[in-house]
Amino acid sequence: LIEQFFAPSGLKKLLFFYQDVLQQKSSPSLRSDESTKSLLQKKLFITMGSTENITGTCAFFLRTSDKVITASNASQEVNFGIFDCTNGNILQGLEFFLSQIMVPALKSQQNWGAVKEGLKNSQIQDFLYSVDKFVGTLSSSRQNIEGKIQLTKVDIDIYISNLQNPSDYITAG
Repeated sequence: LIEQFFAPSGLKKLLFFYQDVLQQKSSPSLRSDESTKSLLQKKLFITMGSTENITGTCAFFLRTSDKVITASNASQEVNFGIFDCTNGNILQGLEFFLSQIMVPALKSQQNWGAVKEGLKNSQIQDFLYSVDKFVGTLSSSRQNIEGKIQLTKVDIDIYISNLQNPSDYITAG
């Protein structure tokens, strides 16, 4: 994947995941149900991100053009950053990245290309407002998900074990 990323018209993204991965460890035992133990082990791997779930740290590299990537032009042709998605909390990682890195960088931007007025331009102000609004929505969504109600499983057997006939079931209902 790395060679494909650096090649002309190569891959548009390259992701490095560093996270806990389930490893099977065999151990001699008398009981067959204890022959394999699951262990979590940190692992660094390269991915396109389409089949693996992120549950740790993600370092991402994004091409900005189809030019060949070399040591001399990498700083102009590649954007990169890190998401901390520890415990699979990608919303928190994205919220932090946007609110603490991207939004301050955008608001301090001096050169907006063809837009001469910069931050005074109404389209730029609308864009920054939309990004701020998106970060707020992302934060609210994350807080709602974290505050979800967890129902506990009830062992119903202890409640219905004494029911013998239909009238017992009707009374219990």
